[in-house]
Amino acid sequence: MRLTTFLFRTHSAPKVALLLLAVEMFNVFNRGMPWRGELVWSVDWAGTVLVLVGPVLAGAVAVDAGRYAKSGVDYLAAQPGPRSRVSILTWAAGVVPTMIAHLVAVGLILMISRPQSEISPWPSLLAAVAQLGGIAFYGAVGSACGRYLGSVAGAPAAVLLSVLLFWQFGTSPDRFSPLLFGRATSSVLGLQFNVVQILYQVAMLILLTGVLLALPVRVIKGIRRPPHVITAVLLVAVIAAYVLTPLTSVNRFNRVAVAPSSCAGQEPVICVFPDHERFLPSAEAAISELYAGAASLGIRDLLPEKVQERVPGEGSAQDGNGRFQIPVAAFSGDKLSIDDLAIEMVVPHHCPALYGDVPPSMEFGEDLHRAAQTLVLAAVGQAGSGPWGGEVDPMSSNELREVLVNFQKCSL
Repeated sequence: MRLTTFLFRTHSAPKVALLLLAVEMFNVFNRGMPWRGELVWSVDWAGTVLVLVGPVLAGAVAVDAGRYAKSGVDYLAAQPGPRSRVSILTWAAGVVPTMIAHLVAVGLILMISRPQSEISPWPSLLAAVAQLGGIAFYGAVGSACGRYLGSVAGAPAAVLLSVLLFWQFGTSPDRFSPLLFGRATSSVLGLQFNVVQILYQVAMLILLTGVLLALPVRVIKGIRRPPHVITAVLLVAVIAAYVLTPLTSVNRFNRVAVAPSSCAGQEPVICVFPDHERFLPSAEAAISELYAGAASLGIRDLLPEKVQERVPGEGSAQDGNGRFQIPVAAFSGDKLSIDDLAIEMVVPHHCPALYGDVPPSMEFGEDLHRAAQTLVLAAVGQAGSGPWGGEVDPMSSNELREVLVNFQKCSL
């Protein structure tokens, strides 16, 4: 009988990996796949599922490790071996199928996403390797719990410990978090994975996985546990990690230069980032309608000749081009509506006051919403249903011109 067949038939974790594959597929298609087109976001999204996969895998491996911890040379029947080999095979029986399931999900995400990002793919590949390291680590946690506590107590202990470890070492993007593999729920355009941080993460996961798998089991006064020296070292290491990790400061991402190089249209020219090229046709159609409405109001000369997508978090734009940002809710689809873009056409993105600590006046907000509603009304003949909410009295052409002139002067 082949070893792989034997392991699948006699272990719980390989069967649980099939369930985890279903969880991975749910994660792929969840929320309308908003990550499409962005390489970094796609890979980061794939890593978010480990918050579920990790504890479940740890529990399953703990069941198997607990069942066979005492079997020793009888474990593989016709293929006897030492206990160290037994524990590694039990760990691999759950980890390898789960890794395969995760790689299938990552591959599917990238096939659907078809990233057009103009940035290096190598940091994203390294981030995917770190995710596999996370799977190996969670499996090692389960192996240790099962070998020391048995299958009955070890499984819930492994799940609980995995959740606690994630909560402590996987939730903060502002410090070194070795169990943080993905959290992006909105666009990360203009960001790249921090290679140095990922290398540290991978190295630590390899070290911890090796330590957990190599932990010896001793029966001391009827209790299965590591030798006293190892126990003391582990306690010191855990306390040090708990105390020192919050003091670290590291960013998972670095900012990189990106350009909205996918363009369409004339007067105005509309440009988006290659990552978001699927939005270009609808953006061109909506902005063209808005500009036609502006022409009918006699204020076309106050709008820029080029409108381009802005990077989230970008400051004031001083190049004379208009800006628009794709709303978070729009990423679950492929289109931008005229309501999505109306406010963006009149927002004075060049004014530093918009990005300061003191917000503009309430009058500015009211004028902004009325101006956008007036443009929509002129473009399509009816009021929009944009983010301003409720009905807004449209402006006259003269009033709209005066407001836009003030916006150009940053008189907010």
